Formats: sequence, structure tokens, C-alpha cells
Amino acid sequence: MIREDCSKIGYIAKPHGIAGNIILRLNGNFADEIEPGEPLFVEFDGTLVPFFIEEITPQENRALVKLEFVNSEPDASKLSSKSVFYSIKVEELSPDNASIYESFFINDKNSGRQGEILEYIPDDSNPLFKTAFDNVEYLIPVLSDFILDIDKENKIIHMNLPEGLLDI
Repeated sequence: MIREDCSKIGYIAKPHGIAGNIILRLNGNFADEIEPGEPLFVEFDGTLVPFFIEEITPQENRALVKLEFVNSEPDASKLSSKSVFYSIKVEELSPDNASIYESFFINDKNSGRQGEILEYIPDDSNPLFKTAFDNVEYLIPVLSDFILDIDKENKIIHMNLPEGLLDI
């Protein structure tokens, strides 16, 4: 898997039990979107290595995961503290996984301006990115309708923000 096709979603905290299960700490509350049969990519010395998910039990901001070929506590221990990446497509951007885009930049097509995402502010009715454009902070709604493309390699979310939003 090419790193540009993935986003860092968290890290492996520690083994869980003796059967090779792991506790996956997530950078957001999107464990429900990770499916059995899909690969998680574990980073070893800068290389992403796929491990297919056999079972996953989602919890808030973490998950209990059983990976293929990880069948003992010593096997799971070798994965502890490793960063984990997952393939998340633009259409899958939701309030539950938006926190992984903190430190990305927003490039607005309408104004031609670029700003940095400082923080994700979760809210059931109106999730927001707190951003800074030219040292002025703005709150940008996290709506898939505004998102044109996500350039993971350069950490840029290309958006088409409503005209005048950055003039307030």
C-alpha cells in the first residue's frame, strides 16, 4: 500500500490476553468504520506492512482487534507502540474520523487561500475544523459537500468553501 493512500489512525497500545489480540488506540471515534477482512497497515521502520483484520470490537476511541497470523501474546507484543494506518477515502470523511486530518492544510478553491487545520471540534449537529488562515482563526464546517479532494501526500484538503465564509 502506498502511504499516500492511507491516513494514520492511531497506534497499537498493547496486547490483550494470550490469543494475540491487540488494543488499538484511535485518533478519533471511527472504529465502527473499520471492517473485518480489511487490512490495517502497521509501520515498521518507515514501511507499511498489511495485517488483515479477523475480528474487531469497536469502543470509543479504541478497538479490540484480532489480526491474521498474530496468534500469541509475544506476537502481539512485537506490534506494541507501532503506528497504524488505514485507507480512508474522501467519501468516508465523517465527523467520526475527521480528527485524523488535524495538521493538514485546507486549500480553498473560491478564495485561493490556504489555512492550517489546528483542531477538530466534534459536535453531533455541526462538526468543525478550527483553522488559521493568515493568522486569523476560522471555524469551517466538516461537510463532504465542501470537499473536492484530499491530497494525503502533501497533507492538503482541497475545498470549495461558500463564498464569503473566510471574510467574516
